[in-house]
Amino acid sequence: LVDIMDEGKALTSHPVNKLITENIVPLKRASTAEEIAYLVLFLASNLSSYITGQVFTIDGGISLVDHFKAASDLYNRISERA
Repeated sequence: LVDIMDEGKALTSHPVNKLITENIVPLKRASTAEEIAYLVLFLASNLSSYITGQVFTIDGGISLVDHFKAASDLYNRISERA
């Protein structure tokens, strides 16, 4: 989840998107484009010369989350506010 700019605004500038990101992504934020670029730079450098056939996931830990439980927990938290 990259905090991209759309019409001059970051994805998480919208309160709903920010709430979802903070409650579902373990690092509690979206990544920046620079964070993605750092992996690209590393892979293009000699520092990664012995790496072959790998898949790198840059997702703030969201791939480790039980999405249905996280969504249910978030829904319950929002419902309690109403």
